[in-house]
Amino acid sequence: MDKPKKTGSDLTHIIKNNPFIVPEGYFEDFSSRVSDKIHANEQPPLPARYTLTWKPYLAAAVIVIAALLAGNSMFNQARIRKADRIFHAEVSRTVEEELHSISEETILEVMKVNSFESPAGSTVNSEEVMEYLMNVDLNETDLLNTL
Repeated sequence: MDKPKKTGSDLTHIIKNNPFIVPEGYFEDFSSRVSDKIHANEQPPLPARYTLTWKPYLAAAVIVIAALLAGNSMFNQARIRKADRIFHAEVSRTVEEELHSISEETILEVMKVNSFESPAGSTVNSEEVMEYLMNVDLNETDLLNTL
């Protein structure tokens, strides 16, 4: 085997001392200088009033508005239902009062003006209606229910 060839350069000409120099007293106040630089980069804390954002206030406002709208809707629904009950009670009272003053002839006249058809499709004549009214004993509640 042959001797290995020398591939590198000769390093004997390099000086073997440390080329870096540390200034005197550098490490004595090193920790205080690092601490000063860290604290110099820190932002001072904001006052407590600026730490809150507008989002909680917005959420509270949305909840209050939703509650007001729901309450208003329920109030209007209750008011409409009360007005409907009053209207139906007034109509029922008026019909009950006026029912005694309506004669059978008046009912027949109204029936002649309006054409009624039976479920089979044939028209009902007035004699059949008169016979029905005379033979069937209807009380006031039955008439009100049929209206």
